[in-house]
Amino acid sequence: MKPVFVALLHNLSITEDLGVGDKINETLRITNNRDVIANLLRSAHRKIMGEMEVAALLTGAPVLFAEAPIRSDMSPHQYLHSRLHEIQSFLMTTWLFQDNAINCELGFVLYANGPVETATSNFLAHLYSTARCEMPHTSLSREQLREMRKLHREALSPPDHPFDRPVSQLTSTQPRVTRAIYLVNLPVA
Repeated sequence: MKPVFVALLHNLSITEDLGVGDKINETLRITNNRDVIANLLRSAHRKIMGEMEVAALLTGAPVLFAEAPIRSDMSPHQYLHSRLHEIQSFLMTTWLFQDNAINCELGFVLYANGPVETATSNFLAHLYSTARCEMPHTSLSREQLREMRKLHREALSPPDHPFDRPVSQLTSTQPRVTRAIYLVNLPVA
């Protein structure tokens, strides 16, 4: 079994059933289909994750997931951290289309350590709100989501491995929109 990454998005609903999921990039997908999500969560992993987390993932809210091997130069913790940065990048893309408060709190990597099923979880400390500091629920159609995914793939490129250099280091090799989003997110003194 390949490792599975899962993370729930908050303050978002998609009006259509996404079935097996729509691609964010080559390995990361988004779905709101409860059966697809349930099939990602093996029994042993559900016990490790806890009832509250599993129940939250199975509500029908959008979940980002990936079934992909962990690179040999990454630990499961680094892989999780990298995926969480991918989500943060995608959430910044949604903001370019519509002021929103879509958030992701906790991500999980479910994998086997030899014969033992295990999991690791973590989060990036951030809380997005609208420009008015509100936390509204956002509803998107599949077509709106498709446009956001398209821009994300074409214009944004988080580093393949965020541990190669500090996340805040931006160079001319990164797209202009990536640098603009970074500047928009700088704390105000």
